Amino acid sequence: MDEAPGGKQPTPLPDLAASLHDVHKNYGEASTLVRALDGVDLEVRRGELLLLVGPSGCGKTTLLSVLCGILDATSGAIEVYGTRVDQLTQEQKTTFRRDTIGFIFQQFNLLPSLTSAENVAVPLLIHQVPWETAVSQARETLAEVGMEDRTEFFPEKLSGGQQQRVAIARAMVTRPRLIVCDEPTAALDGTTGHMVLQVFREKVLTSERAIVIVTHDSRIFSFGDRIADMRDGRILGVHSQQEHAVIEERALQIAGRQKAGQP
Repeated sequence: MDEAPGGKQPTPLPDLAASLHDVHKNYGEASTLVRALDGVDLEVRRGELLLLVGPSGCGKTTLLSVLCGILDATSGAIEVYGTRVDQLTQEQKTTFRRDTIGFIFQQFNLLPSLTSAENVAVPLLIHQVPWETAVSQARETLAEVGMEDRTEFFPEKLSGGQQQRVAIARAMVTRPRLIVCDEPTAALDGTTGHMVLQVFREKVLTSERAIVIVTHDSRIFSFGDRIADMRDGRILGVHSQQEHAVIEERALQIAGRQKAGQP
């Protein structure tokens, strides 16, 4: 079991990392009403890498933001490792995110004036870990993702894949129970994207940690334990990678027949 920052042992974890039940997120009213999330039901299991896929504008990033308490849901129940996120105050949500969730983004968001180790140390500094201890732990975490020889490099001296590894280490350094990623491979070529997903599976995923990745990148679908298919603010289904591949192939066949005017 991972230790929390400061060496404290976390409490026993529930079987589910997260769950959303009948979650709605609306914008506007009456004729201007937009249902960004329209009755979402989704479970994320401990120890799994879940991919959330679907077309642009279907609500994937909104779902991620509601799950983490960045956005307030209009209605519904949201639970992350036994905590009802939707019932927390804004201050409590901020603390909960800091202590429980690691974030990884498409654009890396590294501070250009800090070295790799210093960038990774930032979340620990927010936890009020002393500077030298924070940088030492950051170096150890960078080593976990194969960046032990780049700890003193500035972001401009790193490749895109290396910058993403630094971002992964930054998300890992506080030993969060849930890691959420918004298009982490969109800015990377196929080979580098595969290398990054291998890091997720081999170095980040544990039996007590879950990873949720929002992606359009079909090149990484094979790395998911399950794939949640989202359309128009709803989860249409959650399938294994193999099941999803069969469904996609059938959909392509039907689309091809319709385009050709065949029944």
